[in-house]
Amino acid sequence: MQKIFTAAIGRTGTMSLAQAITRYGRRCVAEHEPPALLLQQLAERPFFLRHPWLRPGGRALTLGRDLQRRYLYSDELLGRGAALEWYYRGDQRLALVAARRLRRIERFARRGYRHYVESSQFFLRTFCYEMHSLVPDLGVIKLVRDPVETARSLANRNKSLDLNSLPAHHPGNLFRIPESQILTAFEFYAHLWLETELRWHAFRERTGLTRVVVLQTSDISDPAKLGAMFAFFGIAHDPIEGLMPANTNVGRKLPPTRPTSEDVAAFHRVLAWMPDAQRDRIEYLRGYVAGAA
Repeated sequence: MQKIFTAAIGRTGTMSLAQAITRYGRRCVAEHEPPALLLQQLAERPFFLRHPWLRPGGRALTLGRDLQRRYLYSDELLGRGAALEWYYRGDQRLALVAARRLRRIERFARRGYRHYVESSQFFLRTFCYEMHSLVPDLGVIKLVRDPVETARSLANRNKSLDLNSLPAHHPGNLFRIPESQILTAFEFYAHLWLETELRWHAFRERTGLTRVVVLQTSDISDPAKLGAMFAFFGIAHDPIEGLMPANTNVGRKLPPTRPTSEDVAAFHRVLAWMPDAQRDRIEYLRGYVAGAA
């Protein structure tokens, strides 16, 4: 069974990609940030669609969601929380996380699927090397979105800053900002975008990975670009039409992603802390002009 993962940061279209692959790919299944909570798995059933107050985002199920994440599908299995420190320390528990993931994936193979895609922001952040050691021929879809747009979209989510990523000053980062620098939420996510790109470069360099497709977030809405991705990985697919973005901020009644001149200035401040040698490794920044997207 072919196994494909995403190298991405949040708000780059990982959920939209997973839905498009599952919808159009033949004998292909994609999961968004597995293992999914039971409530997530039920979310699209007709009963929940008719009773939105009972869906996973509803207040009535907040407690149930927290209990599941604590005792059944932990943050560490997802690839965040304590797993972020495991990555930094080379903790063997990440090998167990990868092995458990692989056992889940093989269940899809027994059900007749030939292609599996995990669309997640946590692959690069925690278990990428452990998974590559188990699956040396894995494929990767590299998702990239304009850094200022990405940081603004993430900041609009108003989530906890320490659950999904390490602090900017943490020694586990390739690019570190002194702890004395107090970052805004936008600056925190701008740093995370840059750190993600550096980790991607390091992962490709260390593993010699070649089975890679690079997609801009906007490409997920382009049938031709999605078709080329399917062709690269040898996945037969149905006609691609009616693509719609998923998990948008506006859809969740959050502020739309409209970067300001202050955002552009903040991105330049964060970028100024980055050594030139690191900046030169990031292909997207070659010739990039913040605010021109």
